[in-house]
Amino acid sequence: AGVPVTSEENIEGYIRMDRTLSDGHFFLRVDGESMKDKAILDGDCVLIRQTEYIEDGQIGAFRLNGEVTLKTFERTSAGIFLMPANPDFAPIPVTEYDDFQVIGSVKMVIRSLEGGYDIEPA
Repeated sequence: AGVPVTSEENIEGYIRMDRTLSDGHFFLRVDGESMKDKAILDGDCVLIRQTEYIEDGQIGAFRLNGEVTLKTFERTSAGIFLMPANPDFAPIPVTEYDDFQVIGSVKMVIRSLEGGYDIEPA
């Protein structure tokens, strides 16, 4: 969330999940407030299901010109836009000149209410 950030392989740890969710799924930690009106807040962990295709209106993780962002996918007659859920942020247009990839769709949000997550070190 927020503005796109540089994409890096940065594993903080592991969260144990049911085996049915293990293949093709991973968590991203949210950094920023651009999706707050969809109840996705700074510090949340979002479960991403890896996929190359996403439906219009779905929230997903996207790589745009080497940076990763979490937004709502919107396809209109004017083109593709990555839409924030916070009026303080502008939609991000995706043009034919951009290096764009769908990483996956958001399936779950986990929020810790008391001092962090039970994440095992990598």
